[in-house]
Amino acid sequence: MVFSGRHPVYIVKEGEVTAYRAQCPKDKSLVNWSAKDGGFYCEQCRRVYDLSGREAGGPGELERWPCRVSDGQVFILVRT
Repeated sequence: MVFSGRHPVYIVKEGEVTAYRAQCPKDKSLVNWSAKDGGFYCEQCRRVYDLSGREAGGPGELERWPCRVSDGQVFILVRT
């Protein structure tokens, strides 16, 4: 997990590099990486999100933030 300003963000490389806000869309709790579940896990509502940001067995999806890679660095593109 990294921070973009005060927001925790996960950077995932599955083919392309993607940034996800580390916040459950259901209850706004922090999601944590869970190697056991193979994805991101919300301890409050117990939802699991896979590496593509989609909820396992449900309609939810983590908020995706645009990013780009330049010279081996990941830049998260935020609105000011």
